[in-house]
Amino acid sequence: MAIWWEWADCSTAKAYITTLGKLKVLEDVEGYQITYEITPKSEGYIQKRTPQRSERGESITFGVKTEDGYMVESAFANGNALEAEQIEGGIAWYVLEDIEEDQKIEITLNEQGNIP
Repeated sequence: MAIWWEWADCSTAKAYITTLGKLKVLEDVEGYQITYEITPKSEGYIQKRTPQRSERGESITFGVKTEDGYMVESAFANGNALEAEQIEGGIAWYVLEDIEEDQKIEITLNEQGNIP
């Protein structure tokens, strides 16, 4: 069992109790972090099983699925424009090659025509 205190201010303290089985260890993972951001968030998503980390020199593939009436307007990785390698089943697939740093993927969607 572990007990620790957290002070919110001079007059308030919180006590926490946990067991060893409930503790989570943050692992020191080698490689680079891959983060994804879609705008607008409610109109598309990154496909499941998309890599969140990459080893040095590795390539990753990720897909962007949009809601009906929307399509990918732009895709960037660390400010560098990406082109879809393939569009299949309403999913735009992108490849990042030879990763040498953390990657921030930014996807912008736009509305296409009238939505019924």
